[in-house]
Order: sequence, then C-alpha cells, then structure tokens
Amino acid sequence: MGLLEVVYRANGRMAEELDRLAASRASVSEASVTRLLRLAEDLRPGAAARAHLAELDQEVQVAGAAEWIARRRRLDPDADLVPTARGESRQPEPTPRELGTDRRATSATDRAHTRWHRQGETR
Repeated sequence: MGLLEVVYRANGRMAEELDRLAASRASVSEASVTRLLRLAEDLRPGAAARAHLAELDQEVQVAGAAEWIARRRRLDPDADLVPTARGESRQPEPTPRELGTDRRATSATDRAHTRWHRQGETR
C-alpha cells in the first residue's frame, strides 16, 4: 500500500471515530478511553506516512498524488477521494456561513476533508 493510501485511510478512520464521539452523549468511561487509545495506535502509520511525504520534493508529491488519484479512479470511477465515515455518502453540505454558524459547527469529516485538500498549500 502506498503512502498516500495509508494517509487517506488514517484520515478516514480518524474522521469516522471523531464523528462517532461527537454524536455520542456518553460520559467518559474505560471503554471510551480504550477506543481512543486504539485509535491513536491505528493512526500512527498514517502520521508516519504523512511525515515521510512531507520530506519529499513538491514535484514528487504532486506526481505521486496524480498517480494515486488516477489509480483510485481506475478502480472506482465514482469513488469519493475524500475519506468519510463508513456508509456516509458525500452530499454537498451547506457551509457554516450558509448555516449562519461558526466553523465549530462542521463535522470532523468536513474538517478532515478541508485539511486533506489543503495539504499541498504553501503557508
């Protein structure tokens, strides 16, 4: 599995778990702590892959991303390239501005989507 795929899957796993936690009204428990510790362990390969990708030249990053996108499109032309929680379909959602709310109103999946697409931007 390529580095981008590892990052993509880790982003999806994180978004899925954060959405689940945000939707839950359960109080902190041993079970929730165990889930968070498991999540941290599950995300370590994605964090390592992202760090490795960040060390590559920008041209290499762009070429790799183009190849990864092309490969995913060949496998499933209708697949969403943004990691989402399982079973969630990506429908256009109103922006916080359209809703009249602030950024905190967006879901973890939406925030992961924004971070994913801003990875290559220069600061």
